[in-house]
Amino acid sequence: MKELLNKLIRLKIQYLQMLLKFHMEQTNSSKKIYEMAKSLLGDRVAPYDKRSAYGTLGCAMTVSIIIKRATGYPIGGDGFIEGTPELYTCLLNDSHFIKVDKPLPGDIRLGVTGTGNGRLSNAHAGIDGYHGVMSNNSNNGRLQQKISFDEWKRIYEDFGGYETFYFRML
Repeated sequence: MKELLNKLIRLKIQYLQMLLKFHMEQTNSSKKIYEMAKSLLGDRVAPYDKRSAYGTLGCAMTVSIIIKRATGYPIGGDGFIEGTPELYTCLLNDSHFIKVDKPLPGDIRLGVTGTGNGRLSNAHAGIDGYHGVMSNNSNNGRLQQKISFDEWKRIYEDFGGYETFYFRML
């Protein structure tokens, strides 16, 4: 019995070490997500019609499509998520993703619409690059890296009151 208990303790330690490693290092999946997003800069990734919800609410869908194209994994079941609240719930409850405190390129960055201070009607979602956030531009529906990390903080956290969450795919 003591031997079995010691083995379980060693396995638990190995598991915790593995989780700690994933919290500190870019994973193969996050590398693929970053590379896919980078290759799609300038493209319309999600369906776009400026008069529809997809014109102003395409960021979560763009992120979910990039994840599916990069890894083959359809987050949320079909890989077609339509809002930041749904994206947050899917990432939080999906064992393929972990919530992290310090984002790396390829990690998902998002604020959740409906949780801010009311000064901004919508939050935002994107994929971290090396120098900023790659995200859907609601004005033209194209994936762009036009928001720096400092601008994200100023716009969404400081002005909009949104908490920013970061997720890494394992």
